[in-house]
Amino acid sequence: MSKNYDNWERLVAAVLLREELRRVALSPSSICSQSSAFTSLSPYHGSEKYINHQQIKNTNCSSMSLFSIRSVKLLNDASFFLDETTGKKCCIVGARDLKISLADRPQNWNWRFDADSRFSEVAELRSVLRLDIRAKIKARMLQPRTVYAACLVFKMVEEAAGLQSAKAMIRFVNDESDRDAAKRARPVYLQLVNDTKGGNVVGRADGWTEVEMGNFYVGKGDDGEVEARLLELRRWKTGLVVEGVVFRPTFTYTETPLVSKKYKLMNVWG
Repeated sequence: MSKNYDNWERLVAAVLLREELRRVALSPSSICSQSSAFTSLSPYHGSEKYINHQQIKNTNCSSMSLFSIRSVKLLNDASFFLDETTGKKCCIVGARDLKISLADRPQNWNWRFDADSRFSEVAELRSVLRLDIRAKIKARMLQPRTVYAACLVFKMVEEAAGLQSAKAMIRFVNDESDRDAAKRARPVYLQLVNDTKGGNVVGRADGWTEVEMGNFYVGKGDDGEVEARLLELRRWKTGLVVEGVVFRPTFTYTETPLVSKKYKLMNVWG
């Protein structure tokens, strides 16, 4: 992601200013209702706002405008938004920006439009033995001193098969190898089953489903990459539709959140 995103508040405020000026200019009345500005902060409601890097590069705006944002759609397949409860930064990485094994092979994956998605394309699994989905984000893009959960956002077609469960893991890329992270992998259930030992799916009102892949702590000064990964290698699978992976603050977790080695050395996490 561009360095222009480092000052996230300036980015969001600039977009809001441009959109507000456009809205006022097009409005038949000079009196604008403010009620809608504080509703539906979730990224799954309302239209996205498209931005251009150069238009916001040197813009200074009040960060108070942050509270009226619904979602900021970046030029690549990643959207930032604010958590409704905490006002903290969240991000959803779209399917096109995920690393999906064999995603470039039409016989294995189909890229298509989905009316329920905020993105122009989703990935539909046709047939694979190796299901391997990864999402990466730089820790500095998220809110410091915050525990985040990474959740796969998906649905299944009626003919879906072989997708009962998978393994999920989180790692700080600079701290841990794939092999070491896999040793900590935990089971997640992609279909509705009554098992409290693994992560279970949660249905959403927008037609998508979520399953938590893991959680991690973003410390002040963390600047490395965090990777969330879903892996299943034992059986042939078909029918999974992937929209993306969402990173958002969480207050409920059953195990200690993963912390970077850098932050451990700083002796901050207690």
